[in-house]
Amino acid sequence: MWLIPTDLTALQEQTFDVGDETLRLTLRWNSVAQHWGMDIYSVTKDGWVVQGVALVVGVPILWRSPVPYFFWLTDESGVELDPMVQTDLGTRCLLYVALKDEVPA
Repeated sequence: MWLIPTDLTALQEQTFDVGDETLRLTLRWNSVAQHWGMDIYSVTKDGWVVQGVALVVGVPILWRSPVPYFFWLTDESGVELDPMVQTDLGTRCLLYVALKDEVPA
């Protein structure tokens, strides 16, 4: 499982490799709905994997999708709350990516 570096910027974009695939991750703070959303684009496959998915704590994002990876958001405070303010991502809430086949059955 790899920690994705994030900061307090309302719009963030980065490209990285997960397994055999190159992904472009876009994170956006929605100031109206008060949540972080993410888009994932596969550079390798030249297509969208997902768009507009809200970041939530403790739910393996994309686990049931036909991709070999998933994203995981933690609440380091131990309270298990989703990010409620823009400054939560990268401080209280950390985002990870992992390969599904690395998770013990």
